[in-house]
Amino acid sequence: QLAAPAAAAASEENGATEEADPFVVENRIEAGDDNAEQAGGWGQTRFSFGDASPDNDAAQQEEDDAAFANFKKVVFNNAEDAETGEKKPSAPRRPTVCSEVYKQDEIDAFEAPSYPKTEEEATWLLARLEKHDLFSHLEDFELTVAVAAMAEVIRQKDDHLFDAGDEAGDTFYIVANGTINIMSGKEGEEETVVKTLARGDTTMDLALLYPVPATDSAIIMENDTKIYTLDRQTYRMITTRASKKKREMYEGFLTTVPFLKEANLSKNEHR
Repeated sequence: QLAAPAAAAASEENGATEEADPFVVENRIEAGDDNAEQAGGWGQTRFSFGDASPDNDAAQQEEDDAAFANFKKVVFNNAEDAETGEKKPSAPRRPTVCSEVYKQDEIDAFEAPSYPKTEEEATWLLARLEKHDLFSHLEDFELTVAVAAMAEVIRQKDDHLFDAGDEAGDTFYIVANGTINIMSGKEGEEETVVKTLARGDTTMDLALLYPVPATDSAIIMENDTKIYTLDRQTYRMITTRASKKKREMYEGFLTTVPFLKEANLSKNEHR
């Protein structure tokens, strides 16, 4: 329970000699304290546990300091090293990510590659991409172009598709048959299997959006494992063209609206 200062004062006036509750928690705000963590007179919050009698001031102060150090660690995220007293660095910030920027003439001139596939393979890939978050927003035509642009790769057992620490890649993978083990482990330790990819599974999905360095390793577990790949440039060109097509369609619709047509809006104003 919390013991308010007013209650303690009232207890003294009534002549009470009852010993302080050992589980009382006292919060004191000391404006101007040298150890205050915040400017503007927030001051320092102290935590007192146990008997606060004059005979126990030194021990109590020590407990207060330990409690306050923990309070700073949790609230202000500036934990100190127990031996050196130096502040430990806070958790690293998430790094920024960016991708290539393509000019309009590059987009217009780009021709997606096309690799031959059986009707069965193309139908399977189309169904798989339709359910994938990075492709589900595309129209059937764009999906067909993406399927045609996927290259078939055959790898053998114990081949490494990629390794942890590899430079940022630009390739997305779909497993058509066979299995691939995704291995992970801290530096200097043996890697362990964290996931096994089978038919229909994908990996390095974010490589379609921006350069992504490999944090795990991918090892082929069966001979003649078939994988389909798609590079980031092709994906970005397909999606950019799809966006342009939709924008032009919406602009065309706006020109049919009577009051907008009379206003004689330019394309820039449509946007």
